[in-house]
Amino acid sequence: GEGLDTIAVGAFCYCRSLKRIVIPLKASFLLNDTFDDCDDLVTVTLVGGIHETVSNLPFESWRKEMNEEIDRINHLLPTLTPGLKTIEIQRWIESVL
Repeated sequence: GEGLDTIAVGAFCYCRSLKRIVIPLKASFLLNDTFDDCDDLVTVTLVGGIHETVSNLPFESWRKEMNEEIDRINHLLPTLTPGLKTIEIQRWIESVL
């Protein structure tokens, strides 16, 4: 949730039935290998102030761009090998902050 600062290394490692995570958009939130071997992880949902931030963006194009970024990570996750999911989620968070 929003009050969480980090998720520990390997916290969900080998949780092969994990399909969806709900996380805040925070830099350095995920540590290495958090979701390694989570074969079925395919959806990231953002929680917290990000929804208010997106809805209050002053230009429709900015709101559209942020929603497209959320869609992009959710389309990318199913195509990744389980060992790359944490790394790509980390990169994605850094790219949209």
